[in-house]
Amino acid sequence: MQSPPRVTTSHQRQFTVAAEDLVSLSPGQLDPVFSTPRLVWHVEETALELLGRYVDDDEVSVGVTVDVAHVAAALQGQEVVCEAQVVHVDGPTVVFHVEARENDRLLLSGVHRRRVVRTARLQNQLERMKNR
Repeated sequence: MQSPPRVTTSHQRQFTVAAEDLVSLSPGQLDPVFSTPRLVWHVEETALELLGRYVDDDEVSVGVTVDVAHVAAALQGQEVVCEAQVVHVDGPTVVFHVEARENDRLLLSGVHRRRVVRTARLQNQLERMKNR
């Protein structure tokens, strides 16, 4: 990563909550809602897209930590906007504040860290794992 993103650099992605994003907590009693794992995936993907503009061709970013609070529900068909904003850069590690909203309603807020690594080095580690 020749030049990392600056603090306050942000990226948004918008999508519609789909059937595969849902979980049924109490079938027949409650409508299915947007599941936490799928919402976390969407905010992580938002940070990945942002950082992807800065990594070199022989690099990739990997998720290191996700520390979020999922504070409100969303339903199938609702439009959600995820945002990732760079709050700290320490060498190859980039820290993001992440949020997800449905209109003005906060659904999720927290911190996500990603680390930029060499693709070949990561692939070597994966090959060693396969050969155990």
